[in-house]
Amino acid sequence: MTIKVAVISDVHAASPRNGAVASYTSTSPSGAPDNRDAMMSLYNLIAHEKLQADYLVCCGDMANQAEPVAMEYVWGKFSDLASKLNAKPMATVGNHDLDSRLPETKFDARGLLRGLQPPYPILDINKTHEFWSRNFTVLEYPGIRFVVLNSCAYHGYNPEKSGPEYIHGRISDYTLSDLKKLIGTLPEDRTINTLICHHHPYRYQGDSNPDASTMIGGDLLIDLLASAMSNTWLIFHGHRHQPQLSHWGGSGRGPIIFGAGSFSAKLSSDIGMKARNQFYIVEFDAERAKNLQIDVAGSISAWDFNFSEGWEPAGTKSGLPARSGFGYQLNVVSDAIKVAASVANSGGIARWSDVIGAEPQLWHVTPSSLLTLAKELKDHHNIGCTWSDRGDPLEFAKFK
Repeated sequence: MTIKVAVISDVHAASPRNGAVASYTSTSPSGAPDNRDAMMSLYNLIAHEKLQADYLVCCGDMANQAEPVAMEYVWGKFSDLASKLNAKPMATVGNHDLDSRLPETKFDARGLLRGLQPPYPILDINKTHEFWSRNFTVLEYPGIRFVVLNSCAYHGYNPEKSGPEYIHGRISDYTLSDLKKLIGTLPEDRTINTLICHHHPYRYQGDSNPDASTMIGGDLLIDLLASAMSNTWLIFHGHRHQPQLSHWGGSGRGPIIFGAGSFSAKLSSDIGMKARNQFYIVEFDAERAKNLQIDVAGSISAWDFNFSEGWEPAGTKSGLPARSGFGYQLNVVSDAIKVAASVANSGGIARWSDVIGAEPQLWHVTPSSLLTLAKELKDHHNIGCTWSDRGDPLEFAKFK
């Protein structure tokens, strides 16, 4: 059984009144070629590639700076996308979706969202009410569970310039307590467990820039998910505009954390040097996970938005490559020994497909783990790796 989840985040759509400075998604795209508008171009990608998904997720920031016209426009397009993908839609709230700085209303930061139709961010009105009242809701489907969390729950409060709430995410002790009670009741089965939020629950690894927007309480959320007796969790988040995929911790059931890149916000110069605007389809394979004796076996397909060409498979400097694996935590030393044995058995040169045939668990390591594996092979086994222009290994060869 496979389950596909299409993911967009940080659309930051803008209307002509805000110019075209914020986003490649405009509320008035007519007159321009489809390949110059990320949303319209995605329709073309879905039709051309015949893409399908079971679920469509948005990790927040559909609009830019809580602009009502943009929010209504994207929420409508989101429903259209779900229909074209044959997917069930769901979203969470980003800091740009809420009227946190109150330019549109005098006191109600979430009033604009509460008035959207169909109900935002979950089409089920009862689940939407639960999301707004408890700061999360749970959606149960065959083989997969989504916890949709509001990491912007307190935006609009504490408007003091000395420390406004809207500059960061937060999960409160009360919400953590409610989640703990929920998770404690989950069965130990092979259901895929996911949590959707906007803010990143921990500071990005290797990020030297000051970052005050991390979710307060995010470390406690990660610890809670890591200690759960249920299957390994995967966290979907957005906000940073820079894609990242990692396994939390070196062992146990630490969550897999997938930070989605921005769908169409115009990227800052520092992020633009190492990432692109991206769209994703995440695929879970329960049968493969069972055969490999791991909790989760999955992959992520990624496409980049090119302003002149539209959507195309991601490359090596896109944030995430065209394909990424996840679910298997690399054992650097022993897995390098296994790959070296495959290379030796193949006469000194082994294609990536041959390595995967011998060691199928390696299909589900993250891109950063593949780089670690390649370094270990080079440093300790005199084996080099060549890579495709889409960021995956091509072959491993013994140095002469």
